[in-house]
Amino acid sequence: MSASPRLEGRFSVLGIARSGIAAANALVGRGYRVLASDLRSEGELAGSLAQLDSRVEVVTGENRVRDGDTVIISPGVRPGSPAHRAAHERGRAVWSDVELFWRLSPAPMLAVTGTDGKSTTTALLGEMATLAGCPTFVGGNIGVPLCRALDYLTLEHLVVAEISCFQLIHCPTLRPRVAVYTNISQDHIDYHGSFEAYQAAKRLLMANLGPDETVVFNALDTQMKRWQWPEAPSKLPYARGDRPARHGLWIEDGDLIAAPPGSEPVKVVSTAEVCLPGAHNLENALAATGAALSHGLPLPAVRRALKEFAGLEHRLEFVLRHEGVAYYNDSKATNPNAAVVGLTALVAKRPRRLVIIAGGSEKGSDFSEFAQQVARHASGAVLIGETGPRLRETLLTTLGERTSFPIETAGDMHEAVARSHTLATPDGVVALCPACASFDRFTDFEDRGRCFKEAVRRLVRTKMRQG
Repeated sequence: MSASPRLEGRFSVLGIARSGIAAANALVGRGYRVLASDLRSEGELAGSLAQLDSRVEVVTGENRVRDGDTVIISPGVRPGSPAHRAAHERGRAVWSDVELFWRLSPAPMLAVTGTDGKSTTTALLGEMATLAGCPTFVGGNIGVPLCRALDYLTLEHLVVAEISCFQLIHCPTLRPRVAVYTNISQDHIDYHGSFEAYQAAKRLLMANLGPDETVVFNALDTQMKRWQWPEAPSKLPYARGDRPARHGLWIEDGDLIAAPPGSEPVKVVSTAEVCLPGAHNLENALAATGAALSHGLPLPAVRRALKEFAGLEHRLEFVLRHEGVAYYNDSKATNPNAAVVGLTALVAKRPRRLVIIAGGSEKGSDFSEFAQQVARHASGAVLIGETGPRLRETLLTTLGERTSFPIETAGDMHEAVARSHTLATPDGVVALCPACASFDRFTDFEDRGRCFKEAVRRLVRTKMRQG
């Protein structure tokens, strides 16, 4: 392993959660003086503090920035907040954990961002690299903090990273070999302040790319069609339809076709061979394939991954079937656009009845299109969380005089599952399609998805005991 470049000065880490812990430990292990702080109390942070290297200085109950430190800022620190202002006013520089990782890692990076599909695309791309025989680390916003891998990465490794807009706004020098964009739709307006600011954050992934790097992007995305693209990097568009450009990826006569720069079009696989369910996942397959081939991964490994990779937990995940009702966990659908995509995939299964469980924490989303699709395709809805009342009003407005569509409210996930089971029986589908973030009642979307699955299993156990 080559020696990591030497960074200057001391560091203040804002936020003692997974990424902050990994960053602080990586820095102190390299001999830097590190102060980590968090608004939560020592008691609330007990589990996290146990994971910190004992050489890290810790302050709890406040966010503290030492004058002149480089600040590693948590994605949870909102722009304009007191902690965010203090970081920029008192720090010599403000980085996300991704920027820190980029400066210390010897391994090349393939980076994925977008509104929806980025976790599936990242995981599929990682599988392609692994099957190609590459020592591969998959991490970032997908779950494992990037800095956790710094102690074992070498020049021979390949890093496949999912990167969020929260991390990108503090990545001044990030330069991946390949930057992948899945799609862009309204999300996190509460955090960025506007849709334009959200898009500007996403575009930062390609801000530093040169002629040796490639941008892989969805040519049919409405917002990306309006972007001004940088001159330097190669562009590789993909489209779930006609050939998007001289070079690119597309679907033709039921086949996934790829034509990287300098190559003739080649059939990768037939769409029937793609293991991932749902038409929307063909876009994720195109994106991952484009990134893999751009980096020079061999076609046989790409083909095998497309045929074998079945998807991630909490993404249209089949849970079980009971009394004719099938349950699907799409907890990762944390915005209306993602929920519509999942809903469309479920409709393709032609269920007799489709009942959705929706709602969660508020982040200023527009639910009108989601409500239209629910009214068109579903048979009923059970609403949860702080957005439940607003979702109900939007649905009622969309339904108009149609009074036969049941809209129920549940106090928790167990009640929501029980109510939805009744509405879907017999031969229906119940799907957790929240269209919202999870932070009103759950730690994250994974916690929400696990709670949904446990509620389904508990309902089944109860009904079996009842005979």
